[in-house]
Amino acid sequence: MDGYQAGQQGLNDGKAGKNTPVADKSQAYQDAYQSAQAAAAQAAKAGADKFNDAKSNDAAGKTDAQSVAQSQGYDDAKAGYDLAKGNQELPKDANESEQAGFNAYKAGNEGLSAANAGTTADQLSPEQKDNSSFMDGYQAGQQGLNDGKAGKNTPVADKSQAYQDAYQSAQAAAAQAAKAGADKFNDAKSNDAAGKTDAQSVAQSQGYDDAKAGYNKALQNPNQALSNVSPAESSGFNYGKTLVSGVNDFAAGKKPTSSDSAYMKGYNAAQDASKLGYQDATNNRKDTFADGDTSKVPNGDDVKTYIGSYEGSYNGYKDGYSGKKVDNTTQNMPYIQAYKNGFKQGQSAAAADAAAMANSQKPVDSKAQAMKDFSSGKFNKSGNPEYDSMYKELKTGFEVAIKNNTKTLNSSDLYNSGYQMAKDALAAIKVAKSGQNADFNGKSKDFISGVNGYKAGLQSAIKSSNKSKENTGMVYKFAYDEGYKNGVKRAIKIANNDGHKAAKKSKKLPNLKGYSKEYVKAYTKAFKAQQLDNHYYTKISGSGHFKVISDSGIYAHSSSKFTNANKTRKLPSNETFVVKKVVKVNGVTRFYINSNEYVTSNRNLVEFNK
Repeated sequence: MDGYQAGQQGLNDGKAGKNTPVADKSQAYQDAYQSAQAAAAQAAKAGADKFNDAKSNDAAGKTDAQSVAQSQGYDDAKAGYDLAKGNQELPKDANESEQAGFNAYKAGNEGLSAANAGTTADQLSPEQKDNSSFMDGYQAGQQGLNDGKAGKNTPVADKSQAYQDAYQSAQAAAAQAAKAGADKFNDAKSNDAAGKTDAQSVAQSQGYDDAKAGYNKALQNPNQALSNVSPAESSGFNYGKTLVSGVNDFAAGKKPTSSDSAYMKGYNAAQDASKLGYQDATNNRKDTFADGDTSKVPNGDDVKTYIGSYEGSYNGYKDGYSGKKVDNTTQNMPYIQAYKNGFKQGQSAAAADAAAMANSQKPVDSKAQAMKDFSSGKFNKSGNPEYDSMYKELKTGFEVAIKNNTKTLNSSDLYNSGYQMAKDALAAIKVAKSGQNADFNGKSKDFISGVNGYKAGLQSAIKSSNKSKENTGMVYKFAYDEGYKNGVKRAIKIANNDGHKAAKKSKKLPNLKGYSKEYVKAYTKAFKAQQLDNHYYTKISGSGHFKVISDSGIYAHSSSKFTNANKTRKLPSNETFVVKKVVKVNGVTRFYINSNEYVTSNRNLVEFNK
């Protein structure tokens, strides 16, 4: 009986991870117990290992001691694993199998977290690399990320339980993040995950890029068959395909046949861009969308569709007008469709112009006339569209240079002429401002006009000269106005000084005919102000009684030049004093009230009392 009982107790203790003291038992009991306990403990560990390795329990249902211990270890490991997975605590009396299952989940989840954070393999610690459950979670997280963003689902039933759970979590999260990235691209939103290395951001960026790749494929050929692409790329392709259907309907002259947002983005972009491309082609002006500048694309229009449609419309018109057709098979669909319509428009315009030229008795050189009139500052309202367009080009170039804006790329020769005219004017104004004698040798007529115009305007800010700016040309007028504007400040300063001086010598305002309105206004104001001062101080000098009205009082000084060092006493508020003499110090009035005593005449601090 000792052997049987010892075997039973050893089995129970071994599978429970216990070791009961049996020194008080017979030697036979002790030997049987130790043998049974060790065998059961080993079998329980084997069962726990099978669970953690996701292997089936081949001892299930068997009743021999080894099988019972293995099954107990398997079940205990699962119980510990489930506790950790459910975010519960492990009981204090948990056995080794329960602890093994609990730790397996914890380590696997830590490995998954490391993978999700973007931790590289060489950043893992030696302890982490030696922990098989941690590495299962880490590797499963990486595979789940790759599969999720690619839309795949790899069978992992032969992997450990920690691997399976980590994989499923990572794969689902990555798939969701990749979809979010694709949605952002399709909604024309920026990818806020760009450059980040955590798993969610990597998956979102991949989804964004895949959707963009699919979109580009659809714009090139919406009828191609896709194979082995991610859900995100398929999503971008379908979005682009819907855009192109809107482009095609506009190109065919149809009204919108769908209210789908992607369809309308394509339809509206083709419509807006084709119209502008045609207008710019007829006006010899082309917009560029360099360095990703899309500020001119209307809100709600698909950017790439808009740019392709604009380029196609513009180039198509130009080629149609000149009779040259280009192979556009490498271009995207928005470009190709807009090119076809633009080409037809260019052909029609060329035919109309040829007919008009044939019927014209006396061809008019609109370009020469526009340049002549613009230079002279005139505009001929003849109703000639060609003349009007060319005049507008000259004016646009002129205004861009005046505002110091960047010259438009691929601009027309008329635009360039207007631009250069303004640059010469600005250079002339700079020389005239410096006061240096201008060297006209080798300079353009516009430069000479600019120097003369600026000087005339500067002088006219004080007194009108005989050199009127009327009928003098565009550059002269502009430079004259700049000179006048810059001369006004100087004119006002001179007028103030002249007005004060004149009022001291005479009571009568002189005749200011011929002077500028700014000069006259400043002169008159200064003259009248000085007269008031003259009257006021003449009236009070020698007999004026004054009262201090400042709440804080005023100081008397031993000199008419006031400093803190020469204060003699303080006159409190409401004190009165007699002014014996009025003196001027650098244009400032002081009251002399006693022997070597001066006070302020500021009317905000003192007032006339009698």
